[in-house]
Amino acid sequence: MRVAVVSLLVCLLALGGVASAGFAGVSGGSSCAAGEAFFPSALSCGSCEVPGSVPAADGLGCVCPTGWLNVKDPTTLALTECTMCAVGSSSVRDGSACLLCGTGNTTATASAGTFATYDAASGRCVCPTGAVLVETHPVTGAALSTMECVMCEAGSFVDFTNSPYECVPCPQEGAVRSAASGECECAGPVFVAGPDGSGCLPATAYAELSTVYPAAQAARITYSEIGNRDGDIGAPVSLSSWLMGKYFPAAASWCTLRGDAASCQTLGNLCVLTNYDEDSAACRVFNSVANQRTGNVNGYDEWKVNMPWLEYGSAFAELRSFAVSARFTFSQDEENAGTAIYNMRYVLAGYSINGTLVSVRDVSDQLQLCQERRSIASRWRRFGTNLYQECVLYLHPMQAEAAGAAAESQLVFYDMYLVDADGSFVPVPVRLANLKRSGQYVNVDSSEFNDVLTRRFYLTDVVSGKRSADGTPDVVRVAQSLRIMVTLQEVGQGRIRPPLIDLSITERLGSTLSVAAPEDQFDEADGRPKVRFESVYTMDLTDFWRSVSIGFGVMLFVAVLFWLVRLYAWIQRNQSAVGTEFLGPMCAYLFSSLGFVLFWFVYALALYWLIFFKWQATVHVLLPTSSAHTEMVAVLATAFACQALAVLYQTYKQSSVDIFLMDWERPKGQVVPKDGDIRNAKPASISIWRTFFIANEWHELQTLRRISLEGTLFALLFLLRGLNLEYLATPQPAFTDLTPMAPNVILRFAVTASLWLLLGGAQIAFKFLILDRFFDNPMVDFVDLLSLSNISVFVLYERYAGFYLHGRSIYQHTDVSMQEMNKNLREEMEGMAPPRGLGENSECQTFEIFVTHPFRDAFDECYGDVTNNFSLIPCAKSAPSSRQGSRRQARMVAGGGSRLGEAAAAPSSAARVSGPSAATLAAYARVNTFLTQFIDRHGASPGADEGYRIESRPALSQLLHIPPDMGHGACVLNPAGITKFTNVTFYGLEFSLLLLNIMVYAITDVIFNNAFISALVTWLVEAGLGVLRRWMGAKNLTQKTLVDERFLI
Repeated sequence: MRVAVVSLLVCLLALGGVASAGFAGVSGGSSCAAGEAFFPSALSCGSCEVPGSVPAADGLGCVCPTGWLNVKDPTTLALTECTMCAVGSSSVRDGSACLLCGTGNTTATASAGTFATYDAASGRCVCPTGAVLVETHPVTGAALSTMECVMCEAGSFVDFTNSPYECVPCPQEGAVRSAASGECECAGPVFVAGPDGSGCLPATAYAELSTVYPAAQAARITYSEIGNRDGDIGAPVSLSSWLMGKYFPAAASWCTLRGDAASCQTLGNLCVLTNYDEDSAACRVFNSVANQRTGNVNGYDEWKVNMPWLEYGSAFAELRSFAVSARFTFSQDEENAGTAIYNMRYVLAGYSINGTLVSVRDVSDQLQLCQERRSIASRWRRFGTNLYQECVLYLHPMQAEAAGAAAESQLVFYDMYLVDADGSFVPVPVRLANLKRSGQYVNVDSSEFNDVLTRRFYLTDVVSGKRSADGTPDVVRVAQSLRIMVTLQEVGQGRIRPPLIDLSITERLGSTLSVAAPEDQFDEADGRPKVRFESVYTMDLTDFWRSVSIGFGVMLFVAVLFWLVRLYAWIQRNQSAVGTEFLGPMCAYLFSSLGFVLFWFVYALALYWLIFFKWQATVHVLLPTSSAHTEMVAVLATAFACQALAVLYQTYKQSSVDIFLMDWERPKGQVVPKDGDIRNAKPASISIWRTFFIANEWHELQTLRRISLEGTLFALLFLLRGLNLEYLATPQPAFTDLTPMAPNVILRFAVTASLWLLLGGAQIAFKFLILDRFFDNPMVDFVDLLSLSNISVFVLYERYAGFYLHGRSIYQHTDVSMQEMNKNLREEMEGMAPPRGLGENSECQTFEIFVTHPFRDAFDECYGDVTNNFSLIPCAKSAPSSRQGSRRQARMVAGGGSRLGEAAAAPSSAARVSGPSAATLAAYARVNTFLTQFIDRHGASPGADEGYRIESRPALSQLLHIPPDMGHGACVLNPAGITKFTNVTFYGLEFSLLLLNIMVYAITDVIFNNAFISALVTWLVEAGLGVLRRWMGAKNLTQKTLVDERFLI
């Protein structure tokens, strides 16, 4: 499978010779102005400074005119002047002396041929048609005294204008010099002149060829990849190609007749131009000739002697099993030691359309149509480094430069080789996406075993679409996508299969190319197709993905199991069978479980690739291909959708809890009316401001989070952009290399998600271990505030489950002066007061409460009348059995309302502050009495004998939120952690919100590939969610506690 370097170069040089101008990179001065010459030493154009000199015929430097005397400095031998010889004479070949012409020279005798004659118009000696000037005897070499003329051989001619001193062979085989014109012409009847200046062709072979492939048919090319302004494929275009008509007759005739190497090279190039269309004339003739050849090159059956290797045929299986002998590594040290290869070396052999080898060069950036810094453009050759480049290519300048016959030099065909460890060349196959067989694309399906691999390719073509030599192309073609894929072999560390080039050609009609497309227009309109270059290092991951699939199935099973446990716990807590109310929690728990599992699944995979790919020196693991990227992004998007739905549901549930602020404060006395009649005295009023204050604090706690999103985003941007850690995601195997490159989607998610978790986790840990313990815990402060306000909070987040925050003060009154408040606090600090908790000598103030059916029914009957603006009939003083006939009976009185804000439009100030109706306020007071009596275990509450029990639950039951046994008929208060009640606020949703933040950022980052945009979108989503939560929470709090919204600041 290898081609020795020396053998390859000798073979390539023999096929056509290397064009020296191609290596020099000089355009022959064709770009200089008229009358100027190109000076290679200065790499610039200029005028000829030597008097009498003119630009050379090839434009490189200045020379004396033909026939003029070259005057040189005797010391330096530098040319100082060009002078015309005397009349009747002309300079010798090197211009060092002048000799007389034969005319008028009666003393001389012609010894080599005939005497030359003097031409007064040109000022030099001239010869008859077909003769060349000589100054030495052709046999003896002795100098002649006069210029003589000698006839050239039949197969050569003389260019008397530029070089009258030498005979030049006719450039075309089968041509002879015309006696009349002195020019070369085809020697009939054996040879005939081909069309379009294609040279002399063997008459018999050309006649047979013309019969099978008429000129119009042979020159026709069908372009089936025409892209329109929208980038879609339009209708095929077929045209008669000037280039095909010029080269096909001679190439097909000579290659068929005697297998001429250069002609077969040209014929193969014409076949490549048709994208290997087996129905084209060029490919049919080439395949016919190849099938008749018996010998092959380097053991490849498809590589015939004196012919280019175009297709692999059945060699694909051999390609799969063959391994390059070199061992490749991620370590520069191993390459320096000579034990492995770190930088892969490729060689490109370039051919012109006529089969001439124009270059054999190491690959640097020749395959990349996108402009890029050379240091970045060549990084893809570093083993394991994936590179992706995409840009918009402006085709109109290419079309404009294609005018004229010289444009065919811009068309170059390439054969690519990988240099192995022993210096041998390994051919690199090409998988052309445009290749068709029987009218169908064969290289676009998922199966690679039926692919047709080729060898030769082109990157740009602005010539084949021309209808005439001087015209502009009707069709322009470029390589829209070129991907070099290197696959690690299954067995052996650091061993690879031969690389593979995936190539896709796009075509544009010349009429659609804009003359001046705006530079900021990055779309496929106006002849600006998006072109891509990509290097991919991968490996066969079949076994890996099989293991991943098994692991994914296990994770899904765990997610479903956890979902079922949560549903079971919900049923137990709500003491109900499956019904319509079950659908919401069922879907929400499913979304939450799936979002959680899918996120960690994708993150674990991404982190695996980041760690094992970046930290390896010996090659074991390579990144998966882009198809895996798409699948992982799809899973991540699914996780995001599930997590978003789960968070929205949890937000809704938090904003619709049943909440009541229980005021324990009692009147300080009675108020005697003005008449002084003590019998009409009423209890003193209790201030409502404590309730307003607690409601406002509760409202502020609704969207409080454990982490600062703004601080997290600023830190994340600093790490990613300020410290360039975003370049940890570049697909090159080194953690320390932060060279700016296009990131890998999987690695970028691993980096950003890890930083998110690190920053979020650090904040949560710092808050839990330091701030909450030694400085300030807002939830603990809120519970303390409840005790100072003598208010408890009763919350039911589900029908039979909720939280109770015991805020009953240990003092008789809390609506006191500052001096008395300080006195009370000092007593508590000095241990002179009993503990604040519920129960004797208890310090526990936060409980998870589970209520019974009778309690919930009684609570609904009382509480529902308040929240729905109904008046309340007495219920707090009667037992459950005596309330079965009680129902809501009276609407709120006219002019009342459930909130102060409903009267805001009233004209008077009294109306603007008139709140709920008297009936509603009375009902509110009775609910307060109902709950306070329940906590005090008064017999009027449900379960008169016990009311409720305070008991602990097993840790597993608390973890799974499974309620205690309610068979004893009493409510249960389960002592809970000080922050357990935060489950009804964002504080308790921290982990779910953090995952949502990460996924919002990640999905946005996949779309925009921009850290700043991703951070902005994440902040906007969080802000929107916070606004929604505060708005819904305020509405709920106003309705359930009768605290006007305007007090919630």
